Amino acid sequence: MIKKIVHLATIASICCIIFSCSDVQDLLKNYPTLAESDATYYIDSESGDDTNKGTSPGAPWKTLEKINQQTFVEGNTIALKAGSSFEGMLTPGGSGTASKPIIITSYGEGAKPIINANGAEAGVKLVNQSNWVVDGLEITNTAAQRDAYRSGILVLNENGGVVSNITIKNNKIHDVVGSFGYAGIYHPHSFGGIAVATYSTAATDKFDKVLIENNEVEKVGRSGIVVWDYIWGSNAESSTNVVIRQNSVKQSDSDGILTYGCNGALIEYNVCEAAGSYREDNQFNGSAGIWCTRGYGCIIQHNEAFNTRALEGNTDGTGFDIDIDSYDCIVQYNYSHDNDGGFMLFVDGHKDVGGEGSKNNIVRYNISQNDKERIFLFGGGVSASTQIYGNTIYLSEGLSTKIFDYSWDTGGNINAKWSFQNNIIVNYGSGGYNIPGTGGSFAGNIYYGNHPASEPEEENKRTYDPRFVSPGNGALGIASLDGYKLQEDSPAINNGVEVRKNGRKDFWGNPVSSKGALTIGAHEPNGNDDPDTVLFDPLEDWSIADSHSSHFGFDSSNPQYFNGDDSRIVRSANNDANVVYKYEGFKSATVIFSIGKYTSLGITDVSDLQLFEAESAEGPWSPISVQYSKVGKEVDGWQTYEAKINSVVSTQAKYLKIEVKEKGDDIWGLQIGSVEIDNEEPIIAPVNKFLFDDFEDGSKIAGASSNMTIIYESPADAFNGDATRATRTNIAEGYVVYNLPEDITGFAVTSFVSMWAPVDEYVEILCGTTGDPAQMTSIPFTRQDMGGTEWLGYRYIPANPLAPGYRYFAIRLKKLDVPEGNGWLVQLGSVKIEFE
Repeated sequence: MIKKIVHLATIASICCIIFSCSDVQDLLKNYPTLAESDATYYIDSESGDDTNKGTSPGAPWKTLEKINQQTFVEGNTIALKAGSSFEGMLTPGGSGTASKPIIITSYGEGAKPIINANGAEAGVKLVNQSNWVVDGLEITNTAAQRDAYRSGILVLNENGGVVSNITIKNNKIHDVVGSFGYAGIYHPHSFGGIAVATYSTAATDKFDKVLIENNEVEKVGRSGIVVWDYIWGSNAESSTNVVIRQNSVKQSDSDGILTYGCNGALIEYNVCEAAGSYREDNQFNGSAGIWCTRGYGCIIQHNEAFNTRALEGNTDGTGFDIDIDSYDCIVQYNYSHDNDGGFMLFVDGHKDVGGEGSKNNIVRYNISQNDKERIFLFGGGVSASTQIYGNTIYLSEGLSTKIFDYSWDTGGNINAKWSFQNNIIVNYGSGGYNIPGTGGSFAGNIYYGNHPASEPEEENKRTYDPRFVSPGNGALGIASLDGYKLQEDSPAINNGVEVRKNGRKDFWGNPVSSKGALTIGAHEPNGNDDPDTVLFDPLEDWSIADSHSSHFGFDSSNPQYFNGDDSRIVRSANNDANVVYKYEGFKSATVIFSIGKYTSLGITDVSDLQLFEAESAEGPWSPISVQYSKVGKEVDGWQTYEAKINSVVSTQAKYLKIEVKEKGDDIWGLQIGSVEIDNEEPIIAPVNKFLFDDFEDGSKIAGASSNMTIIYESPADAFNGDATRATRTNIAEGYVVYNLPEDITGFAVTSFVSMWAPVDEYVEILCGTTGDPAQMTSIPFTRQDMGGTEWLGYRYIPANPLAPGYRYFAIRLKKLDVPEGNGWLVQLGSVKIEFE
């Protein structure tokens, strides 16, 4: 104790040299004091005294200033007396630990303690401080002018690295007056009722583990609840583990609930009423109820948004929004009603605002009742690969709500791909469909009520009554929506189209089957409750695959050749390529791929797509038996195939490798469109049997003339990349023979002939019941020109169905009328023989 007194006296003496004695007294009075570990500090605005120790309810402090002079440590609690009223801003110092956070709360019985910030920056402010809980306060922050950014609770990260473990719960925040103006990097959206924000330009400054729960927020500006990360991108840059749950936000000046720069944010079970209730001239007045932007994998679910305003200058006004640079975000199980701007806004805008734009976002199993202006609004082009399915839309008489609309279409790709499936639209209003671009696909929807001329045309269009229990009677609260359940005899049941990776639960939590025709709309009365065991990769990016060859890239051209699939992977170099998936315990898989018939046989053989299993990503890899089958009809020379696992997979298998073995230089000739993996036992079917010989050796040949040989030279340019061929050592007739276990049903043979060979017909195809070419039957064939310059490629297939009973197959090269030593002028590239 003596040492401490001497130390303070020394400080006082030094300071007296520089300052007056009165200045020193003020300095010592405001010098931060370290709190006692694990202590609770009590504050009572009526009976407290700042000279008290403060660590017991009987001797509390009185003012916020006393708290602000302390540096708190792990395990501390700051307890404000119930019914107390404080003026100014609470800015306590210090950080807790993950196991012992610092808690601001109340004690005693009565109303929440209230902090009247009176125009300060916030009622409670924390800066670069981790492990805090703010629980059970009432805060206001009024001012005569909207001339500054203000908040109720403000948590800032200012070059603080990772600020973590922030909990804000059970607070009542109201009447916060803030600015609509912009000042440099400071954005008015990031202030308001509850604001957690970082403006640092260091990408690694972020928040982790933020929980904002069970708060009441009313009449605040600009935003009700916001988590804002100015620099975003990867998980190392964006804020993570953000949860905003069970809050009520009413009459916010602009946005209700917003996350910006958060990856994996969860916004659920909130109610947002009358967002966008204020506007200012010459400012950006756009707003929405609940939304996310600049983030990946955010989920907005089980929320209610209603009466969102669209005052003058606000062209948005929707209940929900997936905004700029949002990837893989989902809006599901929400109730949207009576919003001035409509239900849902999608924003891309990358051409005007930078970034990569938005893509792969999903809106499903929501209910919209009597939303206005439009239901779905696309801004800044179309967000690529947007999926809208399983929603129920209801519009009463007298409304002119458009189902679709778009604006600012030059901000992105207005013709990007998007889909609209299995939705119910009951439209008793007069609004139509202003559909953006040409990339939309429509299937399985019900259009009931009025049918404007702009209504989409789709195959097997459904216009019948979906037979709801009692539609149009939704009131306040999600619990009021049972009238949108389907009656038992509804024609919507199991009459939709299949949707992969469909979320597996409907609006009411009923199971949705993973495969097969789904029920249309937000209610699924008879789905299967099987576990979510499907990995589905549409191969639109590399986010799902575990690894892939560097020369696998994406092709989006000519989707009409590939059943509408506008994103496939294809080689970019003359090498084998593979893509690998991790799925522990997988038992079956299906790969959809397409082959162009105008390429060399080495490319067009379905067996050049092969599957392998392994316990480790490093292997060893074991081949898996595959069943190949055609999907649909050939379109302009392209045929789509399905490759399914056709054997029992090892119980230790964790990795599936899909390998493309292409030997020709037409690297575009085999394209993979999608991959599905699950843990259901495969249906083992008989394999389509064939023999394929690319002449890498002579192991598959049953017999050959003595002058036949295999050469390994001059690949790529001369022979479409085929590095191994069969040819003769002299100009005499030569042949190869194959003995097959079953009858031959088809064949395909490639050959290469030099431009200097003075022959036209030099190959003969033979079939028979013995292996002697002299006793075999010559088979007519059709010859297809494969092109070439110095070497010309040809392909041979049967001109007519083959007679049954043939088990031997031969290729005979006729004698060449050229000088001896030039037998190499004709070469065989490969042979495929089908026998089932």
